[in-house]
Amino acid sequence: RLAQTFDLELRDVAMDRVRLRVKPKNWHAFELRTSGGMSPDEVAARLGIPRHEVDVAKCRVIKLLREEIDKLRKIRDDDLVSDPPTD
Repeated sequence: RLAQTFDLELRDVAMDRVRLRVKPKNWHAFELRTSGGMSPDEVAARLGIPRHEVDVAKCRVIKLLREEIDKLRKIRDDDLVSDPPTD
């Protein structure tokens, strides 16, 4: 359960970092597709962009999120190795 909580916090940190790195319209397209449950056509109509841009934005944000999560996990794992718990 602790690991699950930590993973959710890791995801939230990664999302905050990636949100700052992408264009607002791309982040909005990603959010509407993933959290909002909207279809690509609905997102495209709402944001006034072509459907293929919705798909590209979602894929790019997911790629950046995966990369950021990998970086954060590496930092976490490195910290755990360098600072072993003391009892």
